Amino acid sequence: MGRVKNPKSAILRKPMILAATLLLCFSAQAQKSLLFATKSGKWSDPGTWNLQRVPANNDSILIPYGKTVTFSESESYYNMAIVVTGTLLIDESPVSGKTIDLDITTNSEDIALPVVRLTRETSVVQRGADNAGTGRLRIRINNRGDFITKYSTDNLLIRGTAVAYNNTSNSFTLNSGSLPVVLVEFTITNTEKSVHLKWKSQQENNNEKYIIERSKDALHWQTLGEVPTIANSTNPESYSFIDNKPLKGISYYRLKITDRDGKFGLTPIKAARVSGSNAQISLYPNPAISRLTVYHNDEQSVSGYTLAIYNASGKLVTRQRTAAGSNISTIDVGSYQQGSYTLELVSDLGSRECLRFVVLK
Repeated sequence: MGRVKNPKSAILRKPMILAATLLLCFSAQAQKSLLFATKSGKWSDPGTWNLQRVPANNDSILIPYGKTVTFSESESYYNMAIVVTGTLLIDESPVSGKTIDLDITTNSEDIALPVVRLTRETSVVQRGADNAGTGRLRIRINNRGDFITKYSTDNLLIRGTAVAYNNTSNSFTLNSGSLPVVLVEFTITNTEKSVHLKWKSQQENNNEKYIIERSKDALHWQTLGEVPTIANSTNPESYSFIDNKPLKGISYYRLKITDRDGKFGLTPIKAARVSGSNAQISLYPNPAISRLTVYHNDEQSVSGYTLAIYNASGKLVTRQRTAAGSNISTIDVGSYQQGSYTLELVSDLGSRECLRFVVLK
């Protein structure tokens, strides 16, 4: 098993706009450097990662949608956080006679601190290519005591939204909609000075409140406020909350749904960008004649995005999906009619940007 390495200050590279916005220095923890997989590959291969180095202490690790990262040698890390929107494969042959351990030691006593998070219904943590092997994922709380096994041979795989918290539970906490509340809508819009959250429930039974949480890096969260529910309602109920003091740049929001028995669940994460962010979309040339190039920020690049173009009457002209790891798209507009068009870019983390462009003939 690898040894816990000494914590080092993370170095952010200038071109990584998102990495700069995602830095968080909270309490006594060191700053984290965002390291995300640009392709499927081995955890131990520097070429798998955007910074061309292997994961290290104090890193925030992101495995994007559509990417599989294979962990095949035991390692121990300090103060690491992992977000999985793709697949983390703890790969070990059952005939190898050894156990592959991914060990993370925290320096926090906060039992609500998420250390490993699966954020999509398609997110996967799996041991062995065929659910074989004995790989484990373990967490040691605040440098004290034994490692707590969160994932082991008792699990075939974990799929869907789930969290390994900084607590003594021997498993991931699954957020699979088991709470007695059904949300049918959760939207977020923003102005230059505020962010508006709206949601609608179809059914509420013994539900107590909605806790609104905000984050700068989608890993560490702060409570903004609470909205009480209308208990035991079978009718659609609408709620809203306004963040009148939003953070500059890209921020992330979610609802923590709590019932009267102490159980809770988390909604999918939504993103908003308030004036002051360096992140933006640019189109060139504009006006365009035959080809249009779209350059977008690293938030879309990290998460993947959907690009759609509408004509002046609002009719969809084209839609295309691009996986994480690319921040330049080229569109053939040679067959478009002359006129004005709207380009919409929606990231998998929920942010939405629109720009107008003109096609000339």
